[in-house]
Amino acid sequence: LNWGLCSGTLAVMPLAGGAPREILENVDSADWDPQGKELAIVRALEGRYRVEYPIGKVLYSTEGWIENLRFSPDGKWLPFSIVDLEGHRRDLTSDSKVGANLLGLAWSPDGDEVWFSATDSGVHTDLWSVDLEGRVRAVLRSPSSYSLKDIAADGRVLLVEYDSSARMFAGVRGRGHEQPLSWFDWSSVADLSSDGKELLFYEWGDATDGKPVVFLRSTDGGDAVCLGDGRALALSPDGRWALAVRSRPRELVLLPLGPGEPRTLDSTGIREYYRARWFPDSHRILFTGEGEDQVARTYYQRLDGGRAQPAPALGVLATQISPDGTRIAGYG
Repeated sequence: LNWGLCSGTLAVMPLAGGAPREILENVDSADWDPQGKELAIVRALEGRYRVEYPIGKVLYSTEGWIENLRFSPDGKWLPFSIVDLEGHRRDLTSDSKVGANLLGLAWSPDGDEVWFSATDSGVHTDLWSVDLEGRVRAVLRSPSSYSLKDIAADGRVLLVEYDSSARMFAGVRGRGHEQPLSWFDWSSVADLSSDGKELLFYEWGDATDGKPVVFLRSTDGGDAVCLGDGRALALSPDGRWALAVRSRPRELVLLPLGPGEPRTLDSTGIREYYRARWFPDSHRILFTGEGEDQVARTYYQRLDGGRAQPAPALGVLATQISPDGTRIAGYG
């Protein structure tokens, strides 16, 4: 899912004004050819994203998403990856670490480079260019993020500059204001202790080079304690462990809140983890995820060893456990 983008109905209208004329539904991106006669489009159909030019002729398809379709000035290429009008594809940034969080692209006026905004580390985006031989160079770097919108024929560049971050606040009883609890640049809340005194969260922005790191901080504003790598999920009721998920390899890990060593849970048969909760006894967890069959379901797992076991109700994703630990609430 690419946040902030959505499919819609492709329509055209005269520059002089008037009502739009609808052409095609469920289109993600489109661009006129240099002659202004035909449209190239991106749309999702039968589980795949497709580049079509003209509409109806498939040049390229993939299970991943495609966006920011732009004709080269000579009308021979469509990025990104570069696809010619016969459907031949070239990956321009496959040998570079630049390319994540792609927010926009445009051709240089002479057509020898593609400019784009993307990350090379962390989460903020800089302005880059790549030529048709795959040579990448930085055009503009700063603490802010950029989204490239267009490049005019005379070389002027249209950019959106923005400053994005994630902040944490706590509403504490007896205080007349919220307590700011952000630590670095992308603080994301995971859980709160039962007494409300400890906050489990993780950072995954530029400060941690885009890698999730788990922290514990008191809600009175004391210093945060780094517990280890991973995306934080939940605190154990007995106050001994933080549950987190790591991506390489994909596994659940128990991080001690005091002295002790991390413990990794058996991840056999699990390819993806979503959310997790502790049972009141602190000896079992309930989590949602996917098995090797790529079907989303609910699982139980004991901490004293053994594999995760699927819950009987296939397709139901349980998100809450009753206070006595005998019932779960879910949806599906």
